[in-house]
Parts: sequence; C-alpha cells; structure tokens
Amino acid sequence: MKIKIISLLVLSLLITGCVGAVNINTLRTVTLVGNDKELYIGRLDYNGEDGILSVEVGPNGEKFTGPFVIVDRTAYSRTQGRAIVPQGSLFPAVGSVGSASSGNVDASGFWYGSGGKGSTMECVLQMGLSVHGHGTCKHSNGLEYKILF
Repeated sequence: MKIKIISLLVLSLLITGCVGAVNINTLRTVTLVGNDKELYIGRLDYNGEDGILSVEVGPNGEKFTGPFVIVDRTAYSRTQGRAIVPQGSLFPAVGSVGSASSGNVDASGFWYGSGGKGSTMECVLQMGLSVHGHGTCKHSNGLEYKILF
C-alpha cells in the first residue's frame, strides 16, 4: 500500500513539473484610447517571449502593426532534484522533484508600430506576467494614446 501511495506522489510531482513547462500562445484584445475618447481595437499575438501587436483601424484610419516585447525583471528560481524514499525490505521508490518560485512582478512591455500611411506608434507598457497591462503610446504626430490589454 505504501509503495502505491509513494508512486502516486512521485507521479503527481512529475506531471506538475511537466504542466508548468508548457508554453501556450496567447491572443489578447487591445484597446487604444485617444484624447478624443475614440476607441481603437486591436489584438496581441503573444508566444511567451515576444509577439506582434496590430490595430486594424487606428488613428486617422491607419492600420498599425509591429513587434511587442516584454522586459521581465522578476526574480525567478527553478530547481529540480532526485528523491529516493526507503521502503524497508522493498526496493526504494525513486523519482524526481521540482520547485519554482518568483519575487514581485516588475515587467515592462514595449510596442513599436508602423502605420500603413507612414506614421509610427511607440508604446511603453506596465504589465504583469499574465500579459495584461496598460501604458501610454505616442504617435509620430505628437498625440498620446492610452493602451489597455
């Protein structure tokens, strides 16, 4: 009975470690808000490290698209080791264990968009690790916009 319980414990630790390593592409809706209170809707395709942010119909009817990156300054630690559990007269149970931890989130995002009519948009964003955030964008004509995603 003990070997079954320990085997299940080791198996659950292995499964948990594998699930944490999966990286899923993320699609987020983006809202750009102008001083005139006009809303422009876009999307962020994010792969866990960087992505592409696009606004189909932005200021002046212009389509903006460009790279999106995150600079993550969060302290993160991951360890993995081996576990051996004695079983008395039986063979010991052997497995691996892992742990992960992180400090406070301190991440910034940046988007540099090029418009279809030659304009540019530069955004500085504050965000969490869940790829949600907000920030300020500056259009090449000098106007500023708020961005939410």
